[in-house]
Amino acid sequence: MMVHPNCNTGMLQPAYNQGMMHNVKIHCMPMKLAHAYVPFQCIGCIFPPMKGLNAGTIFPELYSPYGTDPEYTVDA
Repeated sequence: MMVHPNCNTGMLQPAYNQGMMHNVKIHCMPMKLAHAYVPFQCIGCIFPPMKGLNAGTIFPELYSPYGTDPEYTVDA
């Protein structure tokens, strides 16, 4: 397998032998793929270490276990 540079990022992408792909044209358009928005957070209270370990986070604002909303619970 050969590699060729990506049109937007200069990263390498796999290029397959011509026998594997027939009459395929690759068009690259220069555009942004994604943009992240991360708002600032103020640290308030935090979980104790063992509760944070069980919850998967020490920040109560980020803790939202599955199954609390009836729309997303699975009937057993």
